[in-house]
Amino acid sequence: MSTERYLLGGGLLSGIRRAVEKADGTPVKIDVRDASRQPLQQSREPQLFRVGTATGTWNKTYTNEVQWYPASGVTATFTATNIFANITGTTAAYNVCTARAGNTWYLIAAECT
Repeated sequence: MSTERYLLGGGLLSGIRRAVEKADGTPVKIDVRDASRQPLQQSREPQLFRVGTATGTWNKTYTNEVQWYPASGVTATFTATNIFANITGTTAAYNVCTARAGNTWYLIAAECT
């Protein structure tokens, strides 16, 4: 009985290897010398933690507007949700720390007044 043999060229063999690696979930290897596969610009890591200020009563399960300062002379606002405890008895601005989970910002600490 004869056995059939097939010879694979280098291009076909590496293509088969890439297909198997992709099917196995192995991360794609990028040749650092191949500039066409490199990103044009590195994206910044998303911000997960912000320090800012809030004003007024902020009850548990409610949202409040938080002011933060992303750059010198620049003020921005975003909305965060308080999931821990009521903040009452203040009309002045107080410092807060917030963290993001998914697309939602949460209050994680507030200045005691």
